[in-house]
Amino acid sequence: MVRALHIRSWIVAFFLAVSIVVSPSPALAQGEAQLRELVAWSAPLSDLQMRAQRAVRSVTAINAGIRTAGSRDEVMTLLRAAQPTITAARAELRALRAEADALPAFVSESIDESIVSIANISLAETKSSIDLFEGAIGDIQQMLPALERRDVAELDRLAGRMVTFGANFLRSQASTMRLGQVQLSITEPTHHIMGARAELMDGLYAMLNISAATDTSAITAAIERARTNIRIGRGMAAAQRATFADTPEMEPLLSNTEQQLDLERASARVTPRTPMPDLLETLRVVGAHDRRLQTLNQQGAALAAQWVDQ
Repeated sequence: MVRALHIRSWIVAFFLAVSIVVSPSPALAQGEAQLRELVAWSAPLSDLQMRAQRAVRSVTAINAGIRTAGSRDEVMTLLRAAQPTITAARAELRALRAEADALPAFVSESIDESIVSIANISLAETKSSIDLFEGAIGDIQQMLPALERRDVAELDRLAGRMVTFGANFLRSQASTMRLGQVQLSITEPTHHIMGARAELMDGLYAMLNISAATDTSAITAAIERARTNIRIGRGMAAAQRATFADTPEMEPLLSNTEQQLDLERASARVTPRTPMPDLLETLRVVGAHDRRLQTLNQQGAALAAQWVDQ
């Protein structure tokens, strides 16, 4: 149980530290009318995603206390004090799930079918993530009565289930990435950078939710989809570089895009494996790439804004 709780806490802290939201840059957006249509549909879903993340983060601080508590009594004291926070977070997530159910599917006759599909995948994933988080927080809440009963079997069961709590951040991040992706033209490299990142998150999510005896095809398929996005993105980046060969002012932005694609390719090269040491190393490498990707994305958005203003 202690090992499972430690792993769970480490994964949660890790993904809170590296979680990123990549914003579409002004130079890379869809056509104006299409962008307005997408933004109008995406705005309430994006707001809902952010509120769900805030609700979950209100509970994740409890993990550090559980991890550092020195005794059963300390854990029980912590959990008793946290009951109002946990109850409020679960209520907020249930309310957000109802809001998500009320959101319409995205339908458009003027936007590419692949974009429409990605938008609706993001909506479905958001609903699934809220369900997973609400259930995981419920597991944390159930630890207190199990501790009071000294129910070792139930505590072991809960500890095993709560390892997936950190994995749920990956699912949430993938849906956020896809929501940003739909606001970018499929002819732009950044669309495929975000698509690759979403697929990598799917692969890691599958990796965190399987056992050694489980079919790993979901991991392989997600990584292959990521690699496909990267190949397409690199081709489009090369085409952009050729188009702007005589425009030196574009060099910083072109280089920035290429660096992001290189990072995604490096992440996709990580061979997915189920044993925990390999998994933690994979998370460490991809997390380092995420932090660098966040910096590059911020720099790229600033460069694109400068280019548009010229």
